[in-house]
Amino acid sequence: SYQYWKKVSNQGFFMTLILGPPNFFVTITFNPNWNEVTALNTEPQLTNNSPLIARIFNQKKRCFIDYIKKKKLLEISKVFCGE
Repeated sequence: SYQYWKKVSNQGFFMTLILGPPNFFVTITFNPNWNEVTALNTEPQLTNNSPLIARIFNQKKRCFIDYIKKKKLLEISKVFCGE
């Protein structure tokens, strides 16, 4: 909706004011053929099983962010994850 995107863009502008411009911008995409999806999707004709896809995507995203923080990759001091 318009209100959602207005809110998200305002948050992005505010973060840039507080934290400064980003050095890296990472995007994560989803692959419906991941082993986790094919193993847990009980009905193969459901290629768009939204709750399952959202749960697996969020788990992988969290693992990625935790890995970056734990390994201190790229000397990142602050990691923001937009929802």
